Amino acid sequence: MSGGVTETSVGGEAALGGGGKKRDSLGTSGSAQLIIKDLGEIHSRLLDHRPVIQGETRYFVKEFEEKRSLRELRVLENLKNMIHETNEHTLPKCRETMQDNLEEVLQRLQAANDAVCRLQQREQERKKEQCRTDTSLPEIMVLEGNYLLTKQAETTVPDILFKYFNFPRNPEKIIP
Repeated sequence: MSGGVTETSVGGEAALGGGGKKRDSLGTSGSAQLIIKDLGEIHSRLLDHRPVIQGETRYFVKEFEEKRSLRELRVLENLKNMIHETNEHTLPKCRETMQDNLEEVLQRLQAANDAVCRLQQREQERKKEQCRTDTSLPEIMVLEGNYLLTKQAETTVPDILFKYFNFPRNPEKIIP
């Protein structure tokens, strides 16, 4: 055979004419490369799910964001309606009720304040009168154990001062 004849390989490529050994080595390496390339495509289509997973992930995220934004819009719309209802209906009713009852409450407080003032004046007058007429011994606070008790004093306050603090009984005896 002459060198001008071309052969087609398994992959469909034509081998160049020339020596027989070169043709065999190029034909087997070229077909092996094509087989490897085809196996890579088959592998990527059958076993590599990244493109499918990425597409599904994008779809899920898109749907989630749309649903979330719709849910948030509904919540915001409900809040807006609630605020509007509160401003238009509830607050005016509360103000009206408060103003109606506030006058009554102020009148009651003023009456209670007047009653307390009268009671304090009576108590002060009673104490003044008692101090003028009372010759009994004063009550003192005594600590007994863990309790603070009120007891009738055994002596008057000046006697206690004279006894414990050495105050003179007669002011003329004070030495300057």
